[in-house]
Amino acid sequence: MESYSTVALPAERSSVRTARQATRAWFDAIGNDGFDETALVVAELVTNAVVHGDPPIVLHLWREPDGVRVGVSDRNPVSGVVQPVAPMRPSGLGLRIVDHLSDRWGATAHDGGKVVWAEIPLPVASVDLRADVVLATEARGTLEELSERADTTMVIVTAAYRGERAGCLVGFHCQCSIDPVRHAIWLSKANHTCRVALQATHLGIHFLATEDKDLARLFGEQTGDEIDKFAQCDAADGAHGVPLLSACADRVVAQRKTAMDDGSDHICFVVEPVDAHRGTERMPMRLSDVSDLEPGHAAEERAPVT
Repeated sequence: MESYSTVALPAERSSVRTARQATRAWFDAIGNDGFDETALVVAELVTNAVVHGDPPIVLHLWREPDGVRVGVSDRNPVSGVVQPVAPMRPSGLGLRIVDHLSDRWGATAHDGGKVVWAEIPLPVASVDLRADVVLATEARGTLEELSERADTTMVIVTAAYRGERAGCLVGFHCQCSIDPVRHAIWLSKANHTCRVALQATHLGIHFLATEDKDLARLFGEQTGDEIDKFAQCDAADGAHGVPLLSACADRVVAQRKTAMDDGSDHICFVVEPVDAHRGTERMPMRLSDVSDLEPGHAAEERAPVT
């Protein structure tokens, strides 16, 4: 079907149904979405022409680069107007609906009468939804590959609140400000640590070395929902009551400044260091060193973080 189509309509109420059916067939033929709003505009324009216009009545359908243009022509040259809202008015609000749903609308002289037209934008995703999905999927895959190539260092983040201690293995972290010095840590919503961290004022960040694989396994594969991880390692309370792991000499205690939830499966904690200790030079543990670990929670579990 061509990008422009016309449908002759009798001057009777049943033409509204006929116009909707013709519009649906035209949309299917040109492969566009956004039928519902367009059909509503068509119904209002046809109703207006049947009630106030003179035959012949013709539905016009145009395909535009970023939407569609619809129009209904009749032999009455007098254009309708948008009526103000009034509770007792039983009709006359059709053009208000057209005005609300369309980008632009108007009336133009046509064949001794007029054509009332409206331009309706189509959803952005309808331009090529399948292509967009493919591109987005490819982009996500590429970003994951690039992130893996970066091979980030691994840390254990600890927190405590009212006697409840928590800690987990984290690969999503980085310095995020120079002045003042601040660090960003992303904790999975599925993790027990995330829920405790949201209540805590300070967090502990332990920078792991390659020889800390047992600690990484304990804090990466086990969940605080089921066991007390700190009972299985040497730990003590540090500044501000933050649990500190004795085996990790490279560690920072930081004050929680901001927690941000953008709706994804992790919450970002921005922290500022208040206490720190550095040990002897060690080879940092990286993401590739823990690729064999099975996480205690899958990210998609998204446990409540209240």
